[in-house]
Amino acid sequence: MKTTAMGVILELTETQQTYLDNLMARYCAAVRWSFKRLLEGKGIQDIRKSVQVKFNLNSRQANDAVYDAQNTIKSQHELVKFLAYAERRALREGVPVFKVKPAFTSVIGILKYQHQYGLSSHQAAALVIARRGLGHVSERVPKLLVDRFIKAKEGFSKINNWQQWSSIKKSVLKNLKKKGVNSLVSWQVHRKELLGIG
Repeated sequence: MKTTAMGVILELTETQQTYLDNLMARYCAAVRWSFKRLLEGKGIQDIRKSVQVKFNLNSRQANDAVYDAQNTIKSQHELVKFLAYAERRALREGVPVFKVKPAFTSVIGILKYQHQYGLSSHQAAALVIARRGLGHVSERVPKLLVDRFIKAKEGFSKINNWQQWSSIKKSVLKNLKKKGVNSLVSWQVHRKELLGIG
């Protein structure tokens, strides 16, 4: 085990890593399954018992899975209430409301606008959402990203915009994983090195 300034890094054997990956997959599946049963109106105790057996989890893990599913439902109810309130308030104040698809807003914000305008990842995603509201439905992938991360450039230009961003995201994440990072949130830290401009 190594201790770093950020925390503890466990050096797992391949067997331990496989076990952990399997446990995480079962836990996530248990949360999704619980979520669906809760929406169907099933009893919480029955769901907990079923989750424990169906996904081979201990009682604490099963309880946590059901609890996570409940929290998701509660937060969605609150979000729906908030959105309805915001829409009513905007209409009352005469402010137009535009609904846009949020697909790839975080990815585009982080990879295209965060560095350009010195924004946080959330602010950059909000910028993309605002641009969509103004009619900028497709966002061109910067040439620097295409040149660095896409090998088949001819085929890349023929796919739709969201597929382009999906390809860029996968390629960037693949390169970030080589640095021990599993999220685009760390893009800014490794950006220059990955783009070959640092």
